[in-house]
Amino acid sequence: LWSMAHLRQPCPDLLEAAAPHILQRCPQPPPVASTPAAAPAGTLGTEQGSSGESSDGEGASLGAGAGAKAPNKPRRKGRGPQKPTQQQQQQPSSPPTAPPQQSPPAPSAQNPAQEPLLPDQVALCLWSVAVQLEVCGGLAAAGGLRGMGPLTLLRGAAPSVGAMAPGLSARGVALAVWAYASAQVNPGERVLGALAARAAQTAASLTPQGLAMIARSLSHFGHRDPKLFTLLADQLVAQLPKRGAAQPNVRVLQALSNTAVALAKAGVRHPPLLGAAVAAVRSVPADTWGVREAAPLLWALGTAA
Repeated sequence: LWSMAHLRQPCPDLLEAAAPHILQRCPQPPPVASTPAAAPAGTLGTEQGSSGESSDGEGASLGAGAGAKAPNKPRRKGRGPQKPTQQQQQQPSSPPTAPPQQSPPAPSAQNPAQEPLLPDQVALCLWSVAVQLEVCGGLAAAGGLRGMGPLTLLRGAAPSVGAMAPGLSARGVALAVWAYASAQVNPGERVLGALAARAAQTAASLTPQGLAMIARSLSHFGHRDPKLFTLLADQLVAQLPKRGAAQPNVRVLQALSNTAVALAKAGVRHPPLLGAAVAAVRSVPADTWGVREAAPLLWALGTAA
């Protein structure tokens, strides 16, 4: 699926078939711990003792000698066999203890295809799905899709994305948040907040394109975090000298333009970023960029004026 998305080759059948399998392998958020219910009154201690021990420990000790008789005292001469005491008469004989059952192997040991996906793998899958939806014409007219598998995947995977956000790499954060923005599926403010927090932690290792992807995608959903947007802009401006600011290319210009738009939507003013964008417009050859890069930047400049 990633290869087809990377080549921008539409494959609606593969997209529809792969969506439920990806969702099935998304790690589920940990359930909320609940207080165990108290045992009903009058329950015998054959499965659980009065002290709360499980049957594994207590059952083994009972099974070792539950059916054995206590040793008799030595007989005296002239007397018959000793009668069992009243306690021995009332104690029922216990059935033999069954051997401990071995826990079944994990699903991954039987079928590697059932292993949960890693956080960055989930992000890459969501990015691939979003690119396929873009190539196929979007959710409204997805080029022959017969079901709603991709939309179900994006919505169903949102809780997992929020829970695994602390384990995402910088690239994984950019791919995940862009996927939801591109597919026009809002994962919820809690998920966006988790992705934003992880983006702040990994901003130093993001490329200009990754910084722009996160800023533009978060602003698309109206996420307002002035500190985060300022941090992303600072990192982008700081990376320009060591990433070829003397010879900027159209990708750098596009990253500056998209980040400027994101900051304008969030109401954040960042003069160094706008200055770097204007300088890039003057330096990048005019035949390598067009309306796609110029229009957003002009809007951002007008909003910041």
